[in-house]
Amino acid sequence: MADKWTEQILETVRKLDLDIAKLVSRYTGGPWHKDELFMPTEGNLKAMKSSISDLKAKVNALADDFWRAHFTSVLESLEFSIECNTKMPYEFITRISAGFDSLVGEANPATAQERANVLSARLAQLPDLLAAVNTLLTRCSDLGRSQVADLLPPLFGNISKGVAFVQAYAQGSSLAAQAKKHGDHALAAAGKIQESVKSLLLSELEVVDIPFEFSVEKGMQAPLDYVLSWYEEDVEYRRQQFFEMAREIDPDKDAYDLLNHGTPGYSSVESLLEDMKNMMGQLKREALRFIDLPQEHEPCGVGLIPPTWRMVCPTFMQIGGAVCINPDNLAAFTRGMVEETLAHEVYPGHYTSKIKSGLNDLPNTFKLGLFMSRCHQEGIAHRSEYLMIPYYKDPIARLEAAKRGWYCAYRVKAEVDLYYNKKPVQEVIDNYMNHLNCTEYSAQAQTRAHMMRPADGISYYTGMRYIEELYRKSNMDMKEFTNQTFEFGNVALKTLEHILSLSPEKKAQLRAFRPLS
Repeated sequence: MADKWTEQILETVRKLDLDIAKLVSRYTGGPWHKDELFMPTEGNLKAMKSSISDLKAKVNALADDFWRAHFTSVLESLEFSIECNTKMPYEFITRISAGFDSLVGEANPATAQERANVLSARLAQLPDLLAAVNTLLTRCSDLGRSQVADLLPPLFGNISKGVAFVQAYAQGSSLAAQAKKHGDHALAAAGKIQESVKSLLLSELEVVDIPFEFSVEKGMQAPLDYVLSWYEEDVEYRRQQFFEMAREIDPDKDAYDLLNHGTPGYSSVESLLEDMKNMMGQLKREALRFIDLPQEHEPCGVGLIPPTWRMVCPTFMQIGGAVCINPDNLAAFTRGMVEETLAHEVYPGHYTSKIKSGLNDLPNTFKLGLFMSRCHQEGIAHRSEYLMIPYYKDPIARLEAAKRGWYCAYRVKAEVDLYYNKKPVQEVIDNYMNHLNCTEYSAQAQTRAHMMRPADGISYYTGMRYIEELYRKSNMDMKEFTNQTFEFGNVALKTLEHILSLSPEKKAQLRAFRPLS
Protein backbone atom coordinates (compact mmCIF):
# COMPACT_ATOMS: atom_id res chain seq x y z
CA MET A 1 0.00 0.00 0.00
CA ALA A 2 1.38 3.41 -0.96
CA ASP A 3 2.32 5.77 1.87
CA LYS A 4 0.44 8.66 0.26
CA TRP A 5 -2.54 9.15 -2.03
CA THR A 6 -1.64 10.65 -5.37
CA GLU A 7 -3.08 14.02 -6.28
CA GLN A 8 -5.00 12.31 -9.09
CA ILE A 9 -6.73 10.00 -6.59
CA LEU A 10 -7.46 12.91 -4.26
CA GLU A 11 -8.93 14.95 -7.11
CA THR A 12 -11.45 12.16 -7.81
CA VAL A 13 -12.13 11.65 -4.11
CA ARG A 14 -12.68 15.37 -3.42
CA LYS A 15 -15.31 15.53 -6.16
CA LEU A 16 -17.15 12.49 -4.80
CA ASP A 17 -16.81 13.80 -1.26
CA LEU A 18 -18.54 17.03 -2.28
CA ASP A 19 -21.27 15.32 -4.31
CA ILE A 20 -22.14 12.93 -1.47
CA ALA A 21 -22.05 15.64 1.19
CA LYS A 22 -24.30 17.87 -0.92
CA LEU A 23 -26.81 15.06 -1.33
CA VAL A 24 -26.90 14.56 2.45
CA SER A 25 -27.20 18.32 2.87
CA ARG A 26 -30.16 18.41 0.50
CA TYR A 27 -31.99 15.81 2.57
CA THR A 28 -31.09 17.16 6.02
CA GLY A 29 -31.07 20.91 5.36
CA GLY A 30 -27.29 21.04 5.76
CA PRO A 31 -24.73 23.76 4.97
CA TRP A 32 -25.47 23.91 1.22
CA HIS A 33 -29.24 24.01 1.74
CA LYS A 34 -29.86 26.28 4.74
CA ASP A 35 -32.66 28.09 2.90
CA GLU A 36 -34.26 24.91 1.55
CA LEU A 37 -36.54 22.36 3.17
CA PHE A 38 -36.60 18.85 1.77
CA MET A 39 -40.14 17.99 0.72
CA PRO A 40 -40.79 14.28 1.39
CA THR A 41 -43.06 13.84 -1.61
CA GLU A 42 -43.11 10.55 -3.50
CA GLY A 43 -41.27 12.14 -6.42
CA ASN A 44 -38.56 13.71 -4.26
CA LEU A 45 -37.98 10.50 -2.31
CA LYS A 46 -37.69 8.55 -5.56
CA ALA A 47 -35.21 11.10 -6.92
CA MET A 48 -33.16 10.93 -3.71
CA LYS A 49 -32.92 7.13 -3.93
CA SER A 50 -31.94 7.38 -7.60
CA SER A 51 -29.16 9.84 -6.73
CA ILE A 52 -27.87 7.48 -4.04
CA SER A 53 -27.82 4.64 -6.57
CA ASP A 54 -25.87 6.75 -9.07
CA LEU A 55 -23.31 7.75 -6.44
CA LYS A 56 -22.95 4.15 -5.28
CA ALA A 57 -21.98 3.17 -8.81
CA LYS A 58 -19.25 5.82 -8.82
CA VAL A 59 -18.05 4.77 -5.37
CA ASN A 60 -17.90 1.10 -6.37
CA ALA A 61 -15.67 2.07 -9.28
CA LEU A 62 -13.02 3.47 -6.92
CA ALA A 63 -9.86 1.37 -6.70
CA ASP A 64 -8.91 2.68 -3.24
CA ASP A 65 -10.31 0.45 -0.47
CA PHE A 66 -10.35 3.18 2.19
CA TRP A 67 -12.42 5.67 0.25
CA ARG A 68 -14.72 3.05 -1.25
CA ALA A 69 -15.60 1.70 2.21
CA HIS A 70 -15.99 5.16 3.74
CA PHE A 71 -18.26 6.57 1.03
CA THR A 72 -20.34 3.38 1.06
CA SER A 73 -20.93 3.78 4.80
CA VAL A 74 -22.20 7.33 4.25
CA LEU A 75 -24.63 6.37 1.48
CA GLU A 76 -25.93 3.33 3.36
CA SER A 77 -26.57 5.42 6.45
CA LEU A 78 -28.40 8.01 4.37
CA GLU A 79 -30.62 5.22 2.99
CA PHE A 80 -31.37 4.20 6.57
CA SER A 81 -32.39 7.75 7.51
CA ILE A 82 -34.72 7.97 4.52
CA GLU A 83 -36.32 4.63 5.40
CA CYS A 84 -36.83 5.65 9.02
CA ASN A 85 -38.15 9.11 8.26
CA THR A 86 -40.58 7.79 5.67
CA LYS A 87 -42.10 5.36 8.17
CA MET A 88 -41.69 7.68 11.17
CA PRO A 89 -41.84 11.23 9.77
CA TYR A 90 -41.59 13.04 13.10
CA GLU A 91 -38.05 14.17 12.22
CA PHE A 92 -39.36 16.53 9.56
CA ILE A 93 -41.29 18.23 12.38
CA THR A 94 -38.47 18.29 14.94
CA ARG A 95 -35.96 19.44 12.32
CA ILE A 96 -38.08 22.53 11.66
CA SER A 97 -38.66 23.19 15.37
CA ALA A 98 -34.98 22.76 16.21
CA GLY A 99 -33.99 24.97 13.27
CA PHE A 100 -36.33 27.73 14.38
CA ASP A 101 -35.06 27.39 17.97
CA SER A 102 -31.52 27.88 16.70
CA LEU A 103 -32.29 30.79 14.39
CA VAL A 104 -34.12 32.86 16.99
CA GLY A 105 -31.67 31.97 19.78
CA GLU A 106 -29.11 34.42 21.11
CA ALA A 107 -26.22 31.97 20.62
CA ASN A 108 -26.57 31.92 16.82
CA PRO A 109 -23.48 33.65 15.33
CA ALA A 110 -25.26 35.04 12.23
CA THR A 111 -26.65 38.57 12.22
CA ALA A 112 -30.31 39.07 13.03
CA GLN A 113 -31.00 40.14 9.45
CA GLU A 114 -29.30 37.03 8.02
CA ARG A 115 -31.32 34.81 10.32
CA ALA A 116 -34.52 36.64 9.43
CA ASN A 117 -33.86 35.95 5.75
CA VAL A 118 -33.35 32.22 6.40
CA LEU A 119 -36.49 32.08 8.54
CA SER A 120 -38.46 33.86 5.84
CA ALA A 121 -37.34 31.32 3.22
CA ARG A 122 -38.23 28.39 5.47
CA LEU A 123 -41.61 29.82 6.41
CA ALA A 124 -42.46 30.13 2.71
CA GLN A 125 -41.81 26.40 2.18
CA LEU A 126 -43.24 25.12 5.44
CA PRO A 127 -46.92 24.75 4.39
CA ASP A 128 -45.92 22.46 1.49
CA LEU A 129 -43.59 20.44 3.70
CA LEU A 130 -46.31 19.91 6.30
CA ALA A 131 -48.73 18.86 3.57
CA ALA A 132 -46.19 16.26 2.38
CA VAL A 133 -45.77 15.00 5.96
CA ASN A 134 -49.54 14.72 6.29
CA THR A 135 -49.57 12.52 3.19
CA LEU A 136 -46.83 10.30 4.66
CA LEU A 137 -48.88 9.94 7.84
CA THR A 138 -51.73 8.33 5.90
CA ARG A 139 -49.37 5.41 5.21
CA CYS A 140 -47.76 5.28 8.66
CA SER A 141 -48.37 2.86 11.51
CA ASP A 142 -49.85 4.00 14.82
CA LEU A 143 -46.27 4.49 16.03
CA GLY A 144 -45.47 7.05 13.34
CA ARG A 145 -48.67 9.00 13.97
CA SER A 146 -48.30 8.90 17.75
CA GLN A 147 -44.72 10.21 17.55
CA VAL A 148 -45.86 13.17 15.48
CA ALA A 149 -48.70 13.82 17.94
CA ASP A 150 -46.16 13.92 20.78
CA LEU A 151 -43.64 16.17 19.04
CA LEU A 152 -45.89 18.50 17.05
CA PRO A 153 -47.06 20.93 19.80
CA PRO A 154 -43.80 22.95 20.09
CA LEU A 155 -43.95 23.66 16.35
CA PHE A 156 -46.90 26.02 16.77
CA GLY A 157 -44.97 28.25 19.15
CA ASN A 158 -41.84 28.07 17.03
CA ILE A 159 -43.72 29.17 13.91
CA SER A 160 -45.09 32.16 15.80
CA LYS A 161 -41.63 33.01 17.16
CA GLY A 162 -40.18 32.73 13.66
CA VAL A 163 -42.78 35.10 12.23
CA ALA A 164 -42.20 37.60 15.05
CA PHE A 165 -38.43 37.45 14.48
CA VAL A 166 -38.80 38.16 10.75
CA GLN A 167 -41.17 41.02 11.47
CA ALA A 168 -38.67 42.49 13.92
CA TYR A 169 -35.47 42.15 11.90
CA ALA A 170 -36.25 41.75 8.18
CA GLN A 171 -35.52 44.64 5.87
CA GLY A 172 -38.69 45.90 4.25
CA SER A 173 -42.35 45.60 5.19
CA SER A 174 -43.13 43.23 2.31
CA LEU A 175 -40.90 40.48 3.76
CA ALA A 176 -42.58 40.86 7.13
CA ALA A 177 -46.02 40.67 5.54
CA GLN A 178 -45.05 37.56 3.57
CA ALA A 179 -43.77 35.93 6.76
CA LYS A 180 -47.11 36.56 8.45
CA LYS A 181 -49.00 35.06 5.51
CA HIS A 182 -46.76 31.99 5.26
CA GLY A 183 -46.83 31.57 9.03
CA ASP A 184 -50.62 31.55 9.05
CA HIS A 185 -50.67 28.93 6.28
CA ALA A 186 -48.11 26.83 8.16
CA LEU A 187 -50.13 27.01 11.38
CA ALA A 188 -53.20 25.88 9.47
CA ALA A 189 -51.27 22.97 7.91
CA ALA A 190 -49.91 21.97 11.32
CA GLY A 191 -53.45 22.13 12.67
CA LYS A 192 -54.60 19.66 10.01
CA ILE A 193 -51.87 17.26 11.08
CA GLN A 194 -52.84 17.65 14.72
CA GLU A 195 -56.43 16.72 13.90
CA SER A 196 -55.32 13.50 12.18
CA VAL A 197 -52.94 12.12 14.83
CA LYS A 198 -53.34 10.90 18.39
CA SER A 199 -50.81 10.24 21.11
CA LEU A 200 -50.93 6.65 22.35
CA LEU A 201 -49.34 4.92 25.32
CA LEU A 202 -46.02 3.31 24.44
CA SER A 203 -47.36 -0.04 25.60
CA GLU A 204 -50.08 0.21 22.92
CA LEU A 205 -47.53 0.57 20.12
CA GLU A 206 -45.27 -1.75 18.14
CA VAL A 207 -41.78 -0.88 16.93
CA VAL A 208 -41.26 0.11 13.31
CA ASP A 209 -41.00 -2.72 10.77
CA ILE A 210 -37.38 -2.16 9.73
CA PRO A 211 -35.09 -5.22 9.91
CA PHE A 212 -32.68 -4.94 12.85
CA GLU A 213 -29.75 -6.07 10.70
CA PHE A 214 -30.39 -3.16 8.31
CA SER A 215 -30.60 -0.69 11.22
CA VAL A 216 -27.40 -1.91 12.87
CA GLU A 217 -25.17 -2.66 9.89
CA LYS A 218 -26.33 -0.02 7.40
CA GLY A 219 -27.72 2.70 9.65
CA MET A 220 -25.32 2.55 12.58
CA GLN A 221 -22.52 0.87 10.57
CA ALA A 222 -21.81 -1.62 13.37
CA PRO A 223 -21.38 -5.41 13.02
CA LEU A 224 -24.52 -7.19 14.27
CA ASP A 225 -22.71 -10.46 15.00
CA TYR A 226 -20.32 -8.53 17.23
CA VAL A 227 -23.21 -7.03 19.23
CA LEU A 228 -25.04 -10.34 19.57
CA SER A 229 -21.89 -12.07 20.85
CA TRP A 230 -21.75 -10.14 24.14
CA TYR A 231 -24.96 -8.14 24.69
CA GLU A 232 -26.25 -10.30 27.57
CA GLU A 233 -23.05 -11.15 29.42
CA ASP A 234 -21.83 -7.54 29.40
CA VAL A 235 -25.00 -6.40 31.20
CA GLU A 236 -24.18 -8.78 34.05
CA TYR A 237 -20.51 -7.75 34.06
CA ARG A 238 -21.38 -4.05 34.26
CA ARG A 239 -23.96 -4.73 36.98
CA GLN A 240 -21.27 -6.38 39.10
CA GLN A 241 -18.91 -3.47 38.44
CA PHE A 242 -21.53 -1.05 39.76
CA PHE A 243 -21.98 -2.85 43.08
CA GLU A 244 -18.22 -3.35 43.47
CA MET A 245 -17.66 0.38 42.98
CA ALA A 246 -20.31 1.15 45.61
CA ARG A 247 -18.54 -1.12 48.11
CA GLU A 248 -15.23 0.62 47.39
CA ILE A 249 -16.76 4.01 48.14
CA ASP A 250 -18.69 2.98 51.27
CA PRO A 251 -19.05 -0.71 52.18
CA ASP A 252 -21.66 0.06 54.83
CA LYS A 253 -24.22 1.72 52.57
CA ASP A 254 -26.71 0.38 50.05
CA ALA A 255 -25.50 1.09 46.51
CA TYR A 256 -28.68 2.86 45.42
CA ASP A 257 -28.89 4.87 48.63
CA LEU A 258 -25.32 5.98 48.01
CA LEU A 259 -26.09 6.86 44.39
CA ASN A 260 -29.27 8.78 45.20
CA HIS A 261 -28.35 10.42 48.50
CA GLY A 262 -24.56 10.40 48.68
CA THR A 263 -24.19 13.63 46.72
CA PRO A 264 -26.19 16.89 46.89
CA GLY A 265 -28.92 17.91 44.47
CA TYR A 266 -29.89 21.37 43.27
CA SER A 267 -32.50 23.80 44.51
CA SER A 268 -32.71 25.80 41.29
CA VAL A 269 -31.82 25.63 37.61
CA GLU A 270 -29.56 28.67 38.10
CA SER A 271 -27.46 26.97 40.79
CA LEU A 272 -27.13 23.89 38.58
CA LEU A 273 -25.89 25.89 35.60
CA GLU A 274 -23.40 27.79 37.77
CA ASP A 275 -22.01 24.57 39.25
CA MET A 276 -21.63 23.13 35.74
CA LYS A 277 -19.45 26.08 34.74
CA ASN A 278 -17.22 25.58 37.78
CA MET A 279 -16.86 21.84 37.20
CA MET A 280 -15.78 22.23 33.58
CA GLY A 281 -12.55 24.00 34.54
CA GLN A 282 -11.50 21.18 36.86
CA LEU A 283 -12.48 18.48 34.35
CA LYS A 284 -10.51 20.20 31.59
CA ARG A 285 -7.33 20.17 33.70
CA GLU A 286 -7.68 16.45 34.39
CA ALA A 287 -8.62 15.61 30.79
CA LEU A 288 -5.23 16.87 29.61
CA ARG A 289 -3.82 13.62 30.99
CA PHE A 290 -5.48 11.85 28.06
CA ILE A 291 -5.70 14.36 25.25
CA ASP A 292 -4.04 17.49 23.89
CA LEU A 293 -6.08 20.67 23.58
CA PRO A 294 -5.18 24.06 22.13
CA GLN A 295 -4.26 26.48 24.90
CA GLU A 296 -6.86 28.95 23.69
CA HIS A 297 -10.28 27.72 22.58
CA GLU A 298 -13.84 28.88 22.98
CA PRO A 299 -15.21 27.60 26.30
CA CYS A 300 -18.23 25.32 26.27
CA GLY A 301 -21.44 27.13 27.18
CA VAL A 302 -24.38 25.97 29.27
CA GLY A 303 -28.09 26.35 28.56
CA LEU A 304 -31.55 24.81 28.50
CA ILE A 305 -32.85 22.07 26.20
CA PRO A 306 -35.56 23.59 23.95
CA PRO A 307 -39.12 22.33 24.57
CA THR A 308 -38.95 20.45 21.24
CA TRP A 309 -36.61 17.86 22.73
CA ARG A 310 -37.52 17.68 26.42
CA MET A 311 -39.82 14.68 26.04
CA VAL A 312 -36.98 12.48 24.73
CA CYS A 313 -33.99 14.11 26.50
CA PRO A 314 -34.68 13.80 30.24
CA THR A 315 -31.33 15.25 31.37
CA PHE A 316 -28.56 16.50 29.03
CA MET A 317 -28.19 17.40 25.36
CA GLN A 318 -25.31 18.90 23.38
CA ILE A 319 -26.52 21.80 21.23
CA GLY A 320 -23.96 23.66 19.16
CA GLY A 321 -21.30 25.00 21.49
CA ALA A 322 -23.25 24.41 24.70
CA VAL A 323 -24.23 21.54 26.96
CA CYS A 324 -27.89 21.97 27.86
CA ILE A 325 -30.06 20.56 30.64
CA ASN A 326 -33.76 19.72 30.89
CA PRO A 327 -35.17 22.24 33.41
CA ASP A 328 -38.40 20.23 33.75
CA ASN A 329 -36.50 17.40 35.45
CA LEU A 330 -34.43 19.28 38.04
CA ALA A 331 -34.92 16.56 40.67
CA ALA A 332 -32.91 14.13 38.51
CA PHE A 333 -29.69 16.17 38.81
CA THR A 334 -27.12 15.59 41.55
CA ARG A 335 -23.58 16.88 41.77
CA GLY A 336 -21.97 13.48 41.19
CA MET A 337 -24.22 12.77 38.22
CA VAL A 338 -23.50 16.18 36.68
CA GLU A 339 -19.72 15.86 37.07
CA GLU A 340 -19.74 12.42 35.47
CA THR A 341 -21.98 13.55 32.61
CA LEU A 342 -19.81 16.58 31.87
CA ALA A 343 -16.91 14.18 31.23
CA HIS A 344 -19.12 12.65 28.53
CA GLU A 345 -20.43 15.91 27.12
CA VAL A 346 -17.45 18.28 27.46
CA TYR A 347 -14.01 17.24 28.80
CA PRO A 348 -12.82 14.92 27.36
CA GLY A 349 -16.09 14.11 25.57
CA HIS A 350 -18.15 15.58 22.74
CA TYR A 351 -17.04 19.19 23.05
CA THR A 352 -13.38 18.18 23.07
CA SER A 353 -13.95 16.17 19.89
CA LYS A 354 -15.51 19.22 18.27
CA ILE A 355 -12.50 21.35 19.23
CA LYS A 356 -9.97 18.74 18.07
CA SER A 357 -11.67 18.04 14.74
CA GLY A 358 -12.14 21.75 14.12
CA LEU A 359 -8.37 22.20 14.00
CA ASN A 360 -8.20 20.09 10.84
CA ASP A 361 -9.38 20.67 7.26
CA LEU A 362 -11.29 17.39 7.02
CA PRO A 363 -13.35 15.94 4.15
CA ASN A 364 -16.96 17.11 3.95
CA THR A 365 -18.15 13.55 4.58
CA PHE A 366 -16.23 13.50 7.90
CA LYS A 367 -18.49 16.30 9.16
CA LEU A 368 -22.00 14.92 8.61
CA GLY A 369 -24.65 14.23 11.24
CA LEU A 370 -25.70 10.81 9.96
CA PHE A 371 -26.26 7.82 12.20
CA MET A 372 -23.22 6.04 10.75
CA SER A 373 -21.02 8.05 13.13
CA ARG A 374 -23.05 7.55 16.31
CA CYS A 375 -20.94 4.60 17.53
CA HIS A 376 -17.78 6.66 16.99
CA GLN A 377 -19.00 9.87 18.60
CA GLU A 378 -20.93 8.33 21.50
CA GLY A 379 -18.25 5.67 21.92
CA ILE A 380 -15.42 8.14 22.54
CA ALA A 381 -17.65 10.16 24.88
CA HIS A 382 -18.73 7.09 26.86
CA ARG A 383 -15.10 5.94 27.04
CA SER A 384 -14.21 9.37 28.43
CA GLU A 385 -16.40 8.71 31.47
CA TYR A 386 -14.27 5.66 32.30
CA LEU A 387 -10.95 7.43 31.68
CA MET A 388 -11.90 10.10 34.22
CA ILE A 389 -12.94 7.73 37.04
CA PRO A 390 -9.73 8.20 39.09
CA TYR A 391 -9.97 11.99 38.79
CA TYR A 392 -13.57 12.90 39.65
CA LYS A 393 -13.80 15.27 42.60
CA ASP A 394 -17.08 13.82 43.89
CA PRO A 395 -16.68 10.09 44.68
CA ILE A 396 -20.29 9.49 43.64
CA ALA A 397 -19.28 10.51 40.11
CA ARG A 398 -17.24 7.29 40.04
CA LEU A 399 -20.35 5.35 41.00
CA GLU A 400 -22.32 7.24 38.35
CA ALA A 401 -19.75 6.15 35.73
CA ALA A 402 -20.15 2.53 36.79
CA LYS A 403 -23.94 2.93 36.68
CA ARG A 404 -23.73 4.54 33.24
CA GLY A 405 -21.72 1.58 31.98
CA TRP A 406 -24.40 -0.80 33.24
CA TYR A 407 -27.15 1.44 31.86
CA CYS A 408 -25.55 1.75 28.41
CA ALA A 409 -24.90 -2.00 28.22
CA TYR A 410 -28.56 -2.50 29.09
CA ARG A 411 -29.59 -0.12 26.31
CA VAL A 412 -27.95 -2.49 23.85
CA LYS A 413 -29.93 -5.37 25.33
CA ALA A 414 -33.14 -3.31 25.12
CA GLU A 415 -32.54 -2.67 21.41
CA VAL A 416 -31.92 -6.36 20.76
CA ASP A 417 -34.98 -7.33 22.81
CA LEU A 418 -37.28 -4.87 21.01
CA TYR A 419 -36.15 -5.34 17.42
CA TYR A 420 -34.42 -8.73 17.25
CA ASN A 421 -36.08 -10.81 19.98
CA LYS A 422 -39.46 -9.05 19.43
CA LYS A 423 -40.16 -8.54 23.14
CA PRO A 424 -43.26 -6.47 24.08
CA VAL A 425 -42.71 -2.75 24.63
CA GLN A 426 -44.13 -2.86 28.16
CA GLU A 427 -41.63 -5.57 29.11
CA VAL A 428 -38.76 -3.30 28.11
CA ILE A 429 -40.22 -0.42 30.15
CA ASP A 430 -40.67 -2.70 33.17
CA ASN A 431 -37.12 -4.01 32.82
CA TYR A 432 -35.69 -0.49 33.03
CA MET A 433 -37.58 0.08 36.28
CA ASN A 434 -37.02 -3.37 37.80
CA HIS A 435 -33.43 -4.06 36.73
CA LEU A 436 -31.89 -0.59 36.62
CA ASN A 437 -34.00 1.12 39.29
CA CYS A 438 -35.15 3.78 36.78
CA THR A 439 -38.09 6.01 37.57
CA GLU A 440 -41.15 5.48 35.39
CA TYR A 441 -40.44 8.88 33.78
CA SER A 442 -36.90 7.84 32.77
CA ALA A 443 -37.97 4.33 31.71
CA GLN A 444 -40.69 5.75 29.46
CA ALA A 445 -38.33 8.37 28.00
CA GLN A 446 -35.62 5.81 27.30
CA THR A 447 -38.02 3.35 25.68
CA ARG A 448 -39.53 6.15 23.60
CA ALA A 449 -36.01 6.98 22.37
CA HIS A 450 -35.46 3.33 21.40
CA MET A 451 -38.66 3.42 19.35
CA MET A 452 -37.82 6.68 17.61
CA ARG A 453 -34.62 5.44 15.99
CA PRO A 454 -34.01 1.70 15.80
CA ALA A 455 -30.51 0.62 16.90
CA ASP A 456 -29.40 4.06 18.07
CA GLY A 457 -29.33 2.76 21.64
CA ILE A 458 -26.44 0.43 20.81
CA SER A 459 -24.12 3.31 19.94
CA TYR A 460 -22.77 4.35 23.35
CA TYR A 461 -21.66 1.01 24.74
CA THR A 462 -20.88 -0.70 21.42
CA GLY A 463 -18.76 2.25 20.32
CA MET A 464 -16.91 2.42 23.65
CA ARG A 465 -16.25 -1.32 23.67
CA TYR A 466 -15.08 -1.42 20.05
CA ILE A 467 -12.81 1.62 20.44
CA GLU A 468 -11.30 0.28 23.66
CA GLU A 469 -10.50 -2.96 21.80
CA LEU A 470 -8.82 -0.92 19.06
CA TYR A 471 -6.68 0.79 21.71
CA ARG A 472 -5.60 -2.50 23.25
CA LYS A 473 -4.62 -3.82 19.82
CA SER A 474 -2.77 -0.64 18.83
CA ASN A 475 0.87 0.22 19.46
CA MET A 476 -0.02 3.73 20.63
CA ASP A 477 0.13 5.20 24.11
CA MET A 478 -3.11 6.47 25.64
CA LYS A 479 -2.74 10.13 24.66
CA GLU A 480 -1.66 9.40 21.08
CA PHE A 481 -4.58 7.02 20.60
CA THR A 482 -7.16 9.33 22.19
CA ASN A 483 -5.94 12.30 20.16
CA GLN A 484 -6.40 10.35 16.93
CA THR A 485 -9.86 9.02 17.80
CA PHE A 486 -11.01 12.59 18.55
CA GLU A 487 -9.58 14.54 15.63
CA PHE A 488 -11.15 12.99 12.53
CA GLY A 489 -14.71 14.29 12.80
CA ASN A 490 -17.77 12.04 12.64
CA VAL A 491 -17.15 8.74 10.89
CA ALA A 492 -18.24 5.12 11.02
CA LEU A 493 -16.45 2.74 13.38
CA LYS A 494 -14.82 0.88 10.50
CA THR A 495 -13.68 4.16 8.94
CA LEU A 496 -12.10 5.11 12.28
CA GLU A 497 -10.40 1.71 12.46
CA HIS A 498 -9.08 2.16 8.93
CA ILE A 499 -7.83 5.69 9.72
CA LEU A 500 -5.87 4.42 12.72
CA SER A 501 -4.09 1.91 10.48
CA LEU A 502 -3.17 4.44 7.77
CA SER A 503 0.39 5.65 7.28
CA PRO A 504 1.36 8.93 8.99
CA GLU A 505 1.49 10.51 5.53
CA LYS A 506 -2.10 9.56 4.71
CA LYS A 507 -3.32 10.74 8.12
CA ALA A 508 -1.65 14.07 7.39
CA GLN A 509 -3.45 14.19 4.03
CA LEU A 510 -6.78 13.69 5.81
CA ARG A 511 -6.02 16.48 8.29
CA ALA A 512 -5.21 18.82 5.41
CA PHE A 513 -7.71 17.43 2.91
CA ARG A 514 -8.77 20.78 1.40
CA PRO A 515 -12.35 19.71 0.58
CA LEU A 516 -14.21 21.29 -2.30
CA SER A 517 -17.11 23.57 -1.52
